[in-house]
Amino acid sequence: MCPIAPSCGSSRDTVLRRIPPFPTALVAILHSCASENPDVSEIARAVSMEEVLAASVVRAANAATLAPVHTVDNVLEAVSRLGTTAIRGMASAYFLGNTFSSAFLQSGLDRQSLWRHNLAVAAASTGAAGPGLERANAYFAGLMHDVGTLILAAELGAAYADIINEALCSDRELHLVEAEKLGVDHAEMGADAAEQWNFSPENVEAIRRHHQVLGAGLLPPLASHVLVGNQVANDMGFRVTKVHADSRSAGVSNMAASIGAGIMSRARWALTNEMPRIEAMLSAMT
Repeated sequence: MCPIAPSCGSSRDTVLRRIPPFPTALVAILHSCASENPDVSEIARAVSMEEVLAASVVRAANAATLAPVHTVDNVLEAVSRLGTTAIRGMASAYFLGNTFSSAFLQSGLDRQSLWRHNLAVAAASTGAAGPGLERANAYFAGLMHDVGTLILAAELGAAYADIINEALCSDRELHLVEAEKLGVDHAEMGADAAEQWNFSPENVEAIRRHHQVLGAGLLPPLASHVLVGNQVANDMGFRVTKVHADSRSAGVSNMAASIGAGIMSRARWALTNEMPRIEAMLSAMT
């Protein structure tokens, strides 16, 4: 029986009590990267404290997809080459992947597909946000928008694999099947965790509402950026699970009409521009 399903007599609070604290090392890295004037040396020192992450960062900096002029062999140079955006993405994938490592063992959740999707949503969300400081917030919210998927997969194991398979076989969105079977979807679960981790209210709402149907209520700016980023990433093939092609086209058409084709175009351009870096990061992390 699924421990989150109402019929099991278990609640979301039970699951939340088992969620570990947000990794302190990740907090340090994210804080350093989000600074208006990031200190590359400080970021490199934080990254170097985790040997596996440090090695991945150096590999990513030397990836062929980035066409490096010369090979770097230390973390400081690697951080300088990749930039703070890439470091935030790699650090998040590394720490959250380790924190919820059980999510990938029995659930059928594919590690690369999940992080390719998260990184794509983060990139597209920055494009939707446009220029300015809001881009950093949009990137972080995009990275974290699907943390509830990790939580549910880690909690349910094989039972979550059944939910994924049902979504695939029925051509339904994963969050709809989750809500039907569990009484909660990954967006709600992720928002609950974000509150527990003391994320800002704006980030919590962006996670909670990234599957909101257009017209179902006014969205705060950050939530709107992530909603657009998620739709654009899905439409461009960066999906955790498959969905019927017709529903993809309808979703993009409706969103372009409601939010604006210019915003959608900015999000697509931002993701297209970031694709080589995303593939370099993923290759380095495997």
